[in-house]
Amino acid sequence: MHMTGLGRLQARAAGKCMKEIIGNESVVRLRCIVSPCVRTIETFEEILSAWGEDAHHIPWTEEPRIREQDFGNFQDPEQIRQCKSQRRKFGSFFYRFPSGESPADVFDRISSFLESLHRMFARHPQQNYILVTHGVTIRVLLMRYFKLPISHFDQMENFHNAEFIVLEHVGCSSSFKMVKLVHANVNPHTKEAAPVVSPCLRLRDCGAVTQSKYASSFEKEALY
Repeated sequence: MHMTGLGRLQARAAGKCMKEIIGNESVVRLRCIVSPCVRTIETFEEILSAWGEDAHHIPWTEEPRIREQDFGNFQDPEQIRQCKSQRRKFGSFFYRFPSGESPADVFDRISSFLESLHRMFARHPQQNYILVTHGVTIRVLLMRYFKLPISHFDQMENFHNAEFIVLEHVGCSSSFKMVKLVHANVNPHTKEAAPVVSPCLRLRDCGAVTQSKYASSFEKEALY
């Protein structure tokens, strides 16, 4: 499926927001990494249009490891409804769709991708990076990068269309911190964009989520 007209407007507005955040150094120090799915490629093209003719000089690559969670080869609506009902009982992070993936599977390929990304950071430490990917993938990537407990996956709300997060270097280290969440909100009637900025992710109350009574001693760095 291709993007809608509104989706293209939202992606274009997001691109303008990104260009403002990155500033004048954007073309010289910018690389884009894009999921190979049709709508992410279209989203990427609309984002890059914010740079005008300079967009042709911005290097980019497709990365299948940041594709969306695979929900199966052929998505029958009735089967998907049944699967979602089963997922609520089984647990969303570990439930695997027939012929598809679970978020735990996405976690494994995202772990491999982050290793590649860290090597890219080492080779190009002054670069800015734009990752064009998907809702579940972003949540898993954040969980993996910030070494959060699995219980946090369900607490993170999915992202709106053309919504993005900004991570910045922590001092001179190789670590990043999240500084803002930006939603390129577009009025479907007037076509005008009014970016909405939040300092943190949206979290939801998950009554079924249980955490260890020893959560305070959770060791983030143990295996990394």
